[in-house]
Amino acid sequence: MPENPDSLTVNCSDPSAIIGAVNSLMPRLGATFRKRLNRITLGVLRSEGVTGVYKRFNGRTVADILSTEFAHKIGPPIETAERDGVKYTLYDSDPELRGG
Repeated sequence: MPENPDSLTVNCSDPSAIIGAVNSLMPRLGATFRKRLNRITLGVLRSEGVTGVYKRFNGRTVADILSTEFAHKIGPPIETAERDGVKYTLYDSDPELRGG
């Protein structure tokens, strides 16, 4: 049963481990919250890097992160593949960032 986003807090003492801390909460969320959190995380990661994710997410509840709904968008997937046993998806950039 999914947990309430108000009860889940992103806590991490090392900025390099923030993505793992966020990802560890994903299975505890319902599908809609999980997708939104993932979209926001990817957007912040793309535009501000790991340090930006750490600054924006650390010490905050999932509900708080979702309530701000940063204006970060990712484009559609352009390639999904596997290399050396690692699956990945490559996304197109946000059309607004490209001016179109």
